[in-house]
Amino acid sequence: MRNLYSYAFGTIVMMALGLTQTANAQFTTCPASPAECVVEWDGDGDFLPDINALRNTVANDTDRPEDRVYVLRRGGLYYNEDRIVNDGFDLRLDGQTADQARPEDNVCGASGTEDCGPATLQRFVRDDGTVDAVMIESSNGGGHEFSNLWIMGQDNTGITANYEPIVVNSSGAMLSYDGVIFDRNDWHHLGVKGADNIVLMQNSSFRNLTENTQRYGGRGIRFEAGADSVVFENNTFFNITSFPFQSEAAPIRSFTFNHNTLVNFGLAFNAGGIWIRSFVSNNIMVNPFWQGESADLYNEPNRADPFSGVFGVAALPPRFGFEENRRIALVNNAHWRSPELENYYTTFDPVVRAQPLVNDSTQSFFNLYPGMVRQGNINVSPNLAVAPLTNEVYTTMQSFIESVTNAGPTPFAILDWDPGRLDNPLAINWPLPEDFSYTTPALLTAGTDGLPLGDLNWFPAAKATYLANRTQYLTDIVDLTGPPPENEIDGLIVQAEAGTIGDNAAVNSVEGFTSIFVTSGGFIEHTFTVPTDGTYGLNINTDLRGSDPRGERFLLDGLNLENDDNAGELFFCTSAWTGGTCDHPIATADGFTVYELRNDHLINDAVDGLVLTAGTHTLRIEPVWGYQAFAEIEVVDAGGTVVDTMTPPEAITEGVEEVCEDDTQYCPQGFKSVNLDMDGSVTLAYPIIEGGQSVTVVFFYESESGASGELLIDGASAANLTFTPSPEGSRGTVTASRINITPGTHTFTLSTTTGDIDLDYVQFAVFANPNSTGLEPLPEGWSLGNSFPNPASGAASIQFQLGESADVQLAVFDVLGRKVATLVDGPMSAGPHQLRVNTAELASGTYVYRLTTPVGVQTRRMTVVR
Repeated sequence: MRNLYSYAFGTIVMMALGLTQTANAQFTTCPASPAECVVEWDGDGDFLPDINALRNTVANDTDRPEDRVYVLRRGGLYYNEDRIVNDGFDLRLDGQTADQARPEDNVCGASGTEDCGPATLQRFVRDDGTVDAVMIESSNGGGHEFSNLWIMGQDNTGITANYEPIVVNSSGAMLSYDGVIFDRNDWHHLGVKGADNIVLMQNSSFRNLTENTQRYGGRGIRFEAGADSVVFENNTFFNITSFPFQSEAAPIRSFTFNHNTLVNFGLAFNAGGIWIRSFVSNNIMVNPFWQGESADLYNEPNRADPFSGVFGVAALPPRFGFEENRRIALVNNAHWRSPELENYYTTFDPVVRAQPLVNDSTQSFFNLYPGMVRQGNINVSPNLAVAPLTNEVYTTMQSFIESVTNAGPTPFAILDWDPGRLDNPLAINWPLPEDFSYTTPALLTAGTDGLPLGDLNWFPAAKATYLANRTQYLTDIVDLTGPPPENEIDGLIVQAEAGTIGDNAAVNSVEGFTSIFVTSGGFIEHTFTVPTDGTYGLNINTDLRGSDPRGERFLLDGLNLENDDNAGELFFCTSAWTGGTCDHPIATADGFTVYELRNDHLINDAVDGLVLTAGTHTLRIEPVWGYQAFAEIEVVDAGGTVVDTMTPPEAITEGVEEVCEDDTQYCPQGFKSVNLDMDGSVTLAYPIIEGGQSVTVVFFYESESGASGELLIDGASAANLTFTPSPEGSRGTVTASRINITPGTHTFTLSTTTGDIDLDYVQFAVFANPNSTGLEPLPEGWSLGNSFPNPASGAASIQFQLGESADVQLAVFDVLGRKVATLVDGPMSAGPHQLRVNTAELASGTYVYRLTTPVGVQTRRMTVVR
């Protein structure tokens, strides 16, 4: 086994660290052609790895062809002290397969002639004790094409505290991974910061990604700005402390997760549920959400649902599109949690709650929207052949659960399973000990494609069938969600206060203390002015929200302000932090307090970053750790005098949460809204692009009493609007759907006729086709009419027509997707029909009624007023 090989030569390497300065200069000189360049890891042929051999080869290959491929030797040990950088070019790393290995590469196993496994990339601590926490950094469109590699997150001293060894700053890049083993890290190997990337992950493995200081570490992959499309097929995950996926700030526009096996992931499948197109199918999940949820989580104030659930769907922020245009399938997955965990949860008082596959909030989306489908999921144990499901593993899980539930001291237990691996940071356990095949009959043909569930690499014959029919199999899954939506060709959100304010209307600014809360994406951007050249400081009023420490990216005129070598960003901590030394502690992690950032706090490239020239400067805050609030930031001169103050209402923001002093009150975007009394008006100008033929206008508002109004386009009436009372502290919405229009700039005027509202912002969506109604148009002879009267305060009538006799359902749902009435559910004759809805027992608000037929589905809205 390769343990012996790695251990022996790892020991030699550690003994020979004094030679690394010479080794640092060694690299392979790549030819201009062919594209393939075989990178040697021991240039002298002495089995002593040349430190930075791969890094220096890439750095010195300045005349590389566009299709350059760096070929890594089978069993090669590519150790790096400094990061590999691909700035503006694609990095292709192709590890040799066993069939491609030279005889002299096969020196493993008891005989010394066996396969040594994939080439390994691993970080080394420098001679001076410092370490580059990043292994690979990609920028300016630089993508990845990695195959047959073992990427070890643990460095040569055994430290796994690297956060994200692979950093992707690029946007619009292709990131492809095939046969890559991502092993041993405390957070996630892949941190994708750029937007619009395409990620393809196949035949890869995520192993032992564990964190021992908090419940939220240990993840698979993190997206800070969403992605264009992400595809995971035939991969294996095991021992993930928290989430396999995180994409909270922006959606992945198309997400396919098909035929994967996940064993022991500690929290939900996904952190963030703002999917647009998401197809999660044919997977096996063993011990999902194994941490369970303790009372401190499910008793949090303002929590909407008592359970989180394994798979979550969240409301789509308006800037990303419309709910009815989403397509989500959660189909034919097997999920099972062991009795060792289920029974252990009940020993706590109050109990730790086992989590269902979906909670009620997520189920409401599946109930309400025909384009969201949940079906064929089964609760069955696969009885995997060789897996981390031993008594020792369950004991470790239980210890971790006890620690996080009872706020025990760190470090927590580390969930690590790698039987046969030597206790050496350089050891590579090859061949892999896990075998996730199974013989459970219920799962062997349970896929939407009739194939076994889970990673088909454990079923080679089934995988061959899958690859031969892949396109059709994936199409069949997509088709479960119905026909594709007609997406808008243009759109914009416009703040109400940016419009022309008419009579009986006024801009309303929030009074009192304000702050901005950042989660995992978005930004806060301020400008400030200093009167003279000099050295300045920042008094940052912040709230860590109980999480100690935090770290965020502060970019001052583009310069990343660093104050701590452990973080790579601006670090906030208290003296009570036990994970290290806090050089610049703040008073508390609970509540707002001021961190006085001074120029002498700054390190690395940020040294003298607060030595500024007279004039205007830009400060941009981006989340790294996230989940931190910021209020005002004072700019002070060397004597401590305040020369400018940056406040939340003055900031430019995106993807963050505005917070007002009274958290029960409505808090508008930008801390401003437009108040319209009766006969009030506000007018917005919006250009319809060439090719646009219809527009949908959505008004976001707050109103205690409700109101009625009218939308006028270029002064002509286009739609009557009813603003129902909005729940306390939240926005309501009113939609004027698919109004036919011509290209060019038009004025859109909201005029109230009764009541009053606070208008926050308006969303415009332009479509290439003239107006149509419903999610799925019914064929000729089938139709669903408008309810009458609308709004209704008593009985309302709904007309519909059937083209032939059929089993149909007509049901009414509230805005949370809960079914509140079923008008018909069974056979009906062909022809026109009319049914009455008794609204007497319904609260005021907007409802959706949906007609489901064998030939399609159609929905419309109705409003109930009291």
